[in-house]
Amino acid sequence: MDESLPDQVDVIVLGTGLPECLLGAACSRAGKSVLTIDRNPYYGSAWSSFTLNSLRELAGKSSKGTTSIEIGVSKLNLGEGETFESCHPKLNLGEGETFESCHDAWGHDGIENIHVEDVEWLDCEEMKTLKERMVKENRDFNIDLMPKLLLSIGRLVNVLCDSEAHKYAEFVTVERLICLDRSKELSKHITERLQSVPYSKSDVFQTKNITMIEKRRMMKLLTDILEWYFKPEEHAWIKKYEMDFGDFLAEMSMTEKLKGYIFDIIAVLRKSDKTKDCLDAIALFLTSIGRFDNSPFLYPLYGCGDLPQAFSRLSALFEGVFILDRQIDGLIVKGGIVVGIATGDKKILCGNVVANPSYLPMKYFDQQKKCSKVLRAITISDKSIYNQQTDKVAMLSLPSLLDEHKCYVIESGVHGRTAPKGLYVGHFSTISTDKFVESKETFSNALKQLFNTSEESKDPGVPNLLTSITYAISNLNEGINQNNVPSNVFIPPLVDSTIEFDATIESTQLLFKKMFPDLDFLPARLKVDSNNDED
Repeated sequence: MDESLPDQVDVIVLGTGLPECLLGAACSRAGKSVLTIDRNPYYGSAWSSFTLNSLRELAGKSSKGTTSIEIGVSKLNLGEGETFESCHPKLNLGEGETFESCHDAWGHDGIENIHVEDVEWLDCEEMKTLKERMVKENRDFNIDLMPKLLLSIGRLVNVLCDSEAHKYAEFVTVERLICLDRSKELSKHITERLQSVPYSKSDVFQTKNITMIEKRRMMKLLTDILEWYFKPEEHAWIKKYEMDFGDFLAEMSMTEKLKGYIFDIIAVLRKSDKTKDCLDAIALFLTSIGRFDNSPFLYPLYGCGDLPQAFSRLSALFEGVFILDRQIDGLIVKGGIVVGIATGDKKILCGNVVANPSYLPMKYFDQQKKCSKVLRAITISDKSIYNQQTDKVAMLSLPSLLDEHKCYVIESGVHGRTAPKGLYVGHFSTISTDKFVESKETFSNALKQLFNTSEESKDPGVPNLLTSITYAISNLNEGINQNNVPSNVFIPPLVDSTIEFDATIESTQLLFKKMFPDLDFLPARLKVDSNNDED
C-alpha cells in the first residue's frame, strides 16, 4: 500500500497538460482538495518542452505505440469467441462498484509517429562543429510539442495576471511577423518572397516594401476597422458580413501585396474567411498592440512547457498534491458516476475527475469515428528563416507552402531561450485533411522550399536544415461518446490547430463552470494591506 497517496480528495486530475493544470489550480484556489497524477516523469504531458535528447527518447517510445481510435482492444489479439473484460484482482471494490480499465491505447498523450531525421549531407567542418554543439549544448534546447502564442489581451494573459501565476513564468514579445509577398513570382527558394508585415502606424509609414499610395490605403482600412469595431451598428459594413473577405479587400482597393499582409498576418486570428469574422479578428489584433510592446503576441521564455508548471505551482500554493511517473490502472464506477481511481493496489476516492482524454477507458469512445489530427514539424537550422541578422522570436503565416492550407510557423532561438546561440528552432503546424495524413510527407516539400536539404540544391543565402522532427497529435476529444462518460468526468481539450491559446482557455473555463457553477475560475487575488497583516 502506498501511504504517500491520500485516500480521498474532492478532485482527481489525470495529466499535467495546460488545461489540466489550469483546472487543478482553479479547483485548489476554490478550496477543493486536489490530487494530480501524471503517468510521465515530467510535468506538461503533450504541453511539455523537451531537450533534443529527451525528444529523441520520446520518439523511440512513440514508435512502439499507436493512437488510432479504431484499434480498441484489438491490440490484445483476441481469438475467435474471446472477449475482454476489465478486472483488477488487487483492488478491494465496494458493493456496486465496478472497475473500468484505462487501457493505454493512446500512446503518449495523443502524440504519434514522432520521426527524427538528422541531415547527413553536410560534411564540411563548419557543419560538423554545429552538430557537435547540438550534442554538447543539448540542455539549451527547449522544444515544444504544442507551440502557441499568447495574445496580449487574450484570455490566458488575463488569467495569468489575475491569478498571479505570471510570477512563475517569463515572456518575450514576438517582434517579427512574416508572410509571403503575393505580388512576387515564385522563385527558386521561397525565402526570397518572405516579407516582414507592417501593422502599426509607424511600421506602415517606415517600410520601404510598399508605395505611399498603398500605405495610405492600408492605414485608412485599419483605421476604419477600429471605428467599425467600437460602433458596428453605425457602419455600412453591416451589409457585407457574409461576403468573402478576399472580395471585400478587392472592394477596398487593396493590392495583392496588401491582401497578403492583411489576410495572412493581421487577420490571422479569424475563425473563417467571411468578412465579419475577419473584421473581428483584425480588430482583436490591432487592439492587442501596445499592452506590453509594439506586438500583439507574447511567447514564453524557455517554451510553452513553462505554462503548465506555472499553474502547477499555483495549485501547490493552495495545497494541491502532485504525483508524477505513476500509472493509472482504471476508474472505479458506481451508480453511473466515478467514485475513485485505481493506481497499483491503491484506491483513491473522489467527487470529480478531470482527465486528459488519453487517460480514459476505451468504452468512452466511439471506436468507429476517425479523429482529426494536428500535423507538426520541428526544424533545427543554423540560420533564421527570415532576416538572419536577428534571433528575435518570429511568427510566419505561409499558406501557399501547403497548397493554400493554413501553415503557421513559430521560430525562436537564444532570445526565446529555446536553442543555443546561433541555432534556431522552427515549429510548423497544419491540420490533417484527406490529402495530408502523415506529418513527414506533408512537410517534406515545404521544408525543401525553406532550407538547404541537399548538396545539389544548396544556396548560401538559405539556412541549412540540421535536424527535422515530424509528428501528429490526434484530437481525441472528437472521438468521445459523451453518452458513455460518467457525469462527473470532465475532459479538457487535448489539441487544436489555432496559433494562440484563447480556444483552449475558453473551453477550460466552461468546464470549471460546469463542475462548480457557483464558484469563480481563478479570481483575482485580493490585495492585502501590509499595514493590516497583524489584525
